[in-house]
Amino acid sequence: MDESKAIADPLEPVNRIFFHFNDKLYYWVLKPVARGYKAIMPEDIRIVVRNFFNNLLAPRSIVN
Repeated sequence: MDESKAIADPLEPVNRIFFHFNDKLYYWVLKPVARGYKAIMPEDIRIVVRNFFNNLLAPRSIVN
C-alpha cells in the first residue's frame, strides 16, 4: 500500500496510551498474580474454579 494513502486513525494517540497502560498492568500486576495463584493452588482447585466461571457463561451459550 502506498504510504501517502495510509488511513488516518484519529484515536491512535488514545489507543497507544491504553495499550501502554495495559501492557504495564499485565507485566507488573496480572502476570505475577497469575504465577502466584498457580504456585499456591493445587490443580484440582484450579479446575473447580475454572469450571465455576465457565458455568457462569452458560446462559450466554444457551442464548447463542
